[in-house]
Amino acid sequence: LDCRGYYISGDDGVAGVYSNQINTTIKNCNISMGDSSGGYGIYLYGANNSYILNNTLNGQNWGFFTPVYPEIGTHNSIIENNTANLNSEGGFYLFASSNNTLRGNTANSNAVGFALFGSSVDNILDNNVIASNSQYGISIRTNSNNNNITDTNISNSGDFDIHLISSSTNNIFLNATYVLSKETVGAGSSLTRKWYYRAHTVDTSASATDVANASVNIYNG
Repeated sequence: LDCRGYYISGDDGVAGVYSNQINTTIKNCNISMGDSSGGYGIYLYGANNSYILNNTLNGQNWGFFTPVYPEIGTHNSIIENNTANLNSEGGFYLFASSNNTLRGNTANSNAVGFALFGSSVDNILDNNVIASNSQYGISIRTNSNNNNITDTNISNSGDFDIHLISSSTNNIFLNATYVLSKETVGAGSSLTRKWYYRAHTVDTSASATDVANASVNIYNG
C-alpha cells in the first residue's frame, strides 16, 4: 500500500491499516484513528517480513501495534522513518515479536515512546528520536531479551526514559543518550550501556615495527 501522502482517519476504535499477510509494504500514509481503545494507526497481525516506511501515525491509541497474543507476533520486519506522536497510549508497540529493525523513527508526546513486551527478542532500535513521553521513553518487559538500542536519544520522559522489568535480560544500549537517573531496571532484568570511543595516537619516536605491534588500553579512571 502506497498512500502517496493521502490521509486515513476515523474515530471508531479500529485500525487505519490492518494486515495479516507476509511481505506487506505500507508507506507514505498519514493515519489518525482517534484515541479510543482499538484506534491503531498500523496493525500487523503476524505479518512477517513486512516494510513500514515513511508514515505519519499521530493522534490515536497506538501509532504502530502488534496484537497481544504470544503466538501472533510480527517478525523479520523493518519499520523505518515513521513518526508516531500524540498517541494516547504510545508510539510503537511490539508483543512477542522478534528480529525486527525499527530505524529512524520519531516518537514524541505519547504516553510511551517504544514498548517491547511479551518475549519480544532480538530486535534492533536504531537512530530513533524519543522525547517528551508522559510515562516512558522505552519500556521493555516480560522476558523481552537480547534487544539492541543504538544511536538513539531519549529525553524528557515523565516517569522514566528507560523502563526495564519482568525478567528482561541482556538488552544492550549502545551510544544511547538519556538521563541516568531516569533509568529503572527491575529485579531479574538487566541492561548493558556501551559507548563508541575513537582514539588517535601518535608516537613520533617509534619505528615501523613498533607501530605495527602497538596496543592501546582504555580504562575509566
